[in-house]
Amino acid sequence: MSTSVLSFLYDSNPWWEGKKTRYLFKRWYYYDLINRISSSKKPEAIVVVGARRTGKTTILYQLASDLCESDYSVVYIPVDELLVKGVGRLVDVVDFYRRELQDRTRSVILLDEVQYYDKWADEVKVLIDRINRKGEETNIVCTGSSALGITIGAGEALVGRSNIYQVYPLSTFEVYGLMKGVTNVSKYIWENKNELVELILSNRIRLLEKLYEDLGSKLISDVLRYLKTSLTFGGLPETLNMIKENSSEQDIRKRLSEILDLTILRDILKIQKLYPSRYNLDPDEAYIIIKLVLELSPFQSSLNSISAKTGINKEKVKLALKLAEYAGIIGIAEQYSKTPIIRARKRKFKLFSMDNGLRNSLKGLNWRKLSTNLKDLGDALENFVLSRIPPILHTVGISNPKPLYWSMKIGRKSYEVDAIIHALGKVIAIESKLSRRKTNSLNALLKYDNSIETYEVIFEEPETLVPYMMI
Repeated sequence: MSTSVLSFLYDSNPWWEGKKTRYLFKRWYYYDLINRISSSKKPEAIVVVGARRTGKTTILYQLASDLCESDYSVVYIPVDELLVKGVGRLVDVVDFYRRELQDRTRSVILLDEVQYYDKWADEVKVLIDRINRKGEETNIVCTGSSALGITIGAGEALVGRSNIYQVYPLSTFEVYGLMKGVTNVSKYIWENKNELVELILSNRIRLLEKLYEDLGSKLISDVLRYLKTSLTFGGLPETLNMIKENSSEQDIRKRLSEILDLTILRDILKIQKLYPSRYNLDPDEAYIIIKLVLELSPFQSSLNSISAKTGINKEKVKLALKLAEYAGIIGIAEQYSKTPIIRARKRKFKLFSMDNGLRNSLKGLNWRKLSTNLKDLGDALENFVLSRIPPILHTVGISNPKPLYWSMKIGRKSYEVDAIIHALGKVIAIESKLSRRKTNSLNALLKYDNSIETYEVIFEEPETLVPYMMI
């Protein structure tokens, strides 16, 4: 076994031989994680979850490459490859590394794509306990593409031993950084994220003042030029790198379709056994439901309505939506009500894509088509704002970071407010519009609940979008 393990580890860790990662652009999550590792006072598992192709593996590569040049002993283990190659149990492979190869007091173990390994959480718990008994300074970072597979394991076996990070598609500020090949913006977001998020939720004018003071008007105007990139192609690093390399729209759309296929086949269908249900989705059913949602997003619906549209059992629809939400590709917003009891009774919800690129690729929309069709552009704008609310809420420590929305029929008129944020003791209603034209929805909501703060995101006034382009 030792020869095969040694070969597997050396093949997986080119930085041991002095090779640097080719991924130069760093997300603010990288700075957050490396700070967490360097400041940790005791061994712990740091659990990183996020949709496929949001850059989790790249962050691990960067951590491995950079920490190897400091006073850390580092090992990167692709757990999915370990399973395919039949190298051995995860705990045995890590023990081999610690016994034979770890050459420094401080150590970091990076475990990538752990959700397909049935006993990952139990074995990480064993490792953490052994490390604690020996008094070693070791941290374990685990990643996975399905929040369900990760959090169920972490919740049961790693209570008190883990911290969970959620990684989302790139914000527009990060899109700018990746496309321009600079990292200072990501580092600025990390250094100021707590203050920035508080200003996003409380004082947007002061937020803009701070950004102009700290970053300068030229950088802000340069970032705003990438708004149409975010609205059209979303925030998956792989997609944006293809744009940077001048790939054709057809190739980009094909790759986004492949990412969606992989998400359904690997992160949804394989992981559904962890979610208690009497039903099992087959690939065709999963494709029909999830592609329908992405193509129509954002839209109000119900389980019965989607079941009628697809001809698929309501319980299977419910299962597909929940698994797609855990896989990070679909967002679900519940209806806002002044009381949670009333909200729980409402059967309608709003569905949206967590990445604009996925929905637009399925709909065949590029910027030319979006900019010449006000309905499509309005939908893309609303979807973008909805998809950026969860990372904002996650940053302030909300464990289930979901937007709400409001819809009500008053007399003969129906009113809808796109999104509602409930955070830091405030309730903020957000209405997305293409221009500053009259709308009665916010006024109707204020009559329903006058304690709510309101905010308009207006495409023709792009600075109003900056709060949702930051995090």
